[in-house]
Amino acid sequence: MNTETPSAAPTESIASDTSQAFPPPTALILLASEQLWPNVESVEYWKDSLQHIFIYHTEDERRSVLPAQRLGHFCQARCPHVQVDYADGDGKPESVVAKIEGWLVQYPQYQWVINATGGTKLMFLGAASLIGRPHVSVIYRELNGSWYHLTNHNGYLETLPLDIPPQVTDRIPLETLLRTLWWDEGTVIDLRPPEPLDIVRLTQLLIQHEGKWREAFTACGVPLGSGDKGGILFERYVAGALLALGVPHENIACNVIKRTCAGQVLHEIDIVVNHQSRIYVLDCKLQGEGNGGGRGAQLMQQIRNLSDTVRQLGGVGAVGVLLRPNRTFFDEERTYAEGIGLRVLDRSKLSTFFEELARILGIPTVPPVLQNAQQLWQNPVFAERVFPGSQRTHQIARSSSESGIVGLENYLCEWSRTLGQNWAVCQLWDNYFLLRYDQRKGQGNIHQIARHLPQNIGCINSESEQLWTSGTGDTGYWLFQANPEDVRRFFKPYVGRDL
Repeated sequence: MNTETPSAAPTESIASDTSQAFPPPTALILLASEQLWPNVESVEYWKDSLQHIFIYHTEDERRSVLPAQRLGHFCQARCPHVQVDYADGDGKPESVVAKIEGWLVQYPQYQWVINATGGTKLMFLGAASLIGRPHVSVIYRELNGSWYHLTNHNGYLETLPLDIPPQVTDRIPLETLLRTLWWDEGTVIDLRPPEPLDIVRLTQLLIQHEGKWREAFTACGVPLGSGDKGGILFERYVAGALLALGVPHENIACNVIKRTCAGQVLHEIDIVVNHQSRIYVLDCKLQGEGNGGGRGAQLMQQIRNLSDTVRQLGGVGAVGVLLRPNRTFFDEERTYAEGIGLRVLDRSKLSTFFEELARILGIPTVPPVLQNAQQLWQNPVFAERVFPGSQRTHQIARSSSESGIVGLENYLCEWSRTLGQNWAVCQLWDNYFLLRYDQRKGQGNIHQIARHLPQNIGCINSESEQLWTSGTGDTGYWLFQANPEDVRRFFKPYVGRDL
């Protein structure tokens, strides 16, 4: 059997007619694999004209049989008027061609489209060998989402752009996608819809209540369940932000759970989004919840788990996002996650949180309400109140002796680094304050600072002042007495900045 495909056309020999198209198909052939999304997209785009869908799969239970069954369930849900037939065989090109040619002979009245995106490379070669057959169009979807019509131009292979709008899959209810594409025999999918939230007010309350999520949500008037704690409420916060970004309500699902009919939980997903021809799987964790702030093997396992979930929910058509606002990924962690196609939204991006979320989803602009909320996160003190860094408790422990006494120097040093400034002030008691000043990053030494600041702060008792410098000369200290309100007013504009 001849399975030869046309040679690639010399680019200088062809003037492509990119407007070339083909009639709406009445029959669609799909090659079943774990890359479900290109097949889903083609079914959704042509479902109104289709009469028959043929799904070819191999005997590989996980990589082909189960995906074929999931595709069949999707077709039944979205186009119940269309007949769906299955055929199994091996992955050799000649086997694929033989099966397809049998269908072409059996149903000569159809206008055919073969989606060659799914399956293995050998299966693709089989499908591609049918390029140029009468009433047969072969199509392919690239990793970037672009579609192409593969044609035969004077014996050469030519690719023509195929306009399948990315928003075509936005009209598929996410509940339908999850209950077909994530389906397994004997399982049930539960999910919770998102809810609109006053993101700015809620952000203000989170800061006011110092990261006590239940207290902040209650103060905002949001109904809570008995089991709604910080991690789940953070998910609801993110889902509310997605609604504010303009993602339709029906295209967001929260707390998605796959369980057995007997109730045993098999898998949980925090948030799933269907947007612009992509499925986004958001894995949200706060520090201390599910070891979300942990290092090493635990985080690597979380990364692998998310990658596996992404593969199940569409392969190249799905994007996994790790949201970890409490911690900054190590370079090797970020490299590993991004190397397997995941996106990372960690503590280092907290000041641009909503911009980053919009960028990941391909949303060009952030609405004013989220810009206002984002400005609050740009204050490092506010961010620290709600999303304390994962190193905070570690630093306290390192600064403590066995007797429980905290080394103030280490604590002030860590606080300066956290806020990105060369100073830190500690109110020791009443109107006594200690300034720690990094002389390597300042405009002068501690003695010059001490001569300049009293006139701005209004020191009460100059005789009580003490100045000293560390043994290395890197750090200066000033113990002074002043009115607390004057001290707060003076240092407030310098939060996040050097003196």
